[in-house]
Amino acid sequence: MCGIFAWFPSFTRFLERYWLFLAEYVLHYGTELGEWNKMTLNSSKQSFFLDGLKCGTTYRLYMTASNSIGTGEPGADVIVRTNGAAPISPAIDKFVVTNGTSAALNLAAWMTAGCPVTSFAVQYRPRFHKAWILAADAISPGRRHYVIGDLAPGRQYQVRVVAQSDAGATQADFPFRTATLPDSGPEAAWAPLTGAGPVAPPMWGLVVGARHLLGLLDGLMLKGPVGAPEVADPVFLGGRRPEASV
Repeated sequence: MCGIFAWFPSFTRFLERYWLFLAEYVLHYGTELGEWNKMTLNSSKQSFFLDGLKCGTTYRLYMTASNSIGTGEPGADVIVRTNGAAPISPAIDKFVVTNGTSAALNLAAWMTAGCPVTSFAVQYRPRFHKAWILAADAISPGRRHYVIGDLAPGRQYQVRVVAQSDAGATQADFPFRTATLPDSGPEAAWAPLTGAGPVAPPMWGLVVGARHLLGLLDGLMLKGPVGAPEVADPVFLGGRRPEASV
């Protein structure tokens, strides 16, 4: 939850100077999308804190004042932005783990940039195909992993993930390759994330199934994702959305 502190002593002094008996202030505020609200303020105070705002969102505010005669002209607009930015995508080696028929996505590796992720959407396609296949369009932010199954062995794919927050959405594409299944049996060799070709490290053994993919992802998380960078206070400035890293 975000908020804005506002101070308006000059307006109050003007009213006192001309002996105007003020009944109330009304603050009008809204987002760029047109969601407008208003709040009645105590006319005896010179400041207030407006809370319950969306993270990383730009707001427009103006005030009106009323007394027994009527309501005056609106005050000047003020443009402000709450702290936070859109999600930041992780590096591919922190995000995708594959075997011969599945790809596991480490959703917990996404960084929030000050605003919590509200949902994920996942699409994928074989390389050089134009049409995307929708895997999920509203994955809960509390879910740490997502597995794409029924993939063809030894094939190159691309997965597209969109992470949504109040500050906006970040889209990132990740190429990967499934492992080639050996002719001698159904065991799956593991594909490196660089896509250079299938490699099966002896210490890992021959592992099949999404359960082992999730185990590898948990191993990645023991190292911990890169911490979210500090976001400079963008109130009254607008800020700049960070570029997604692929």
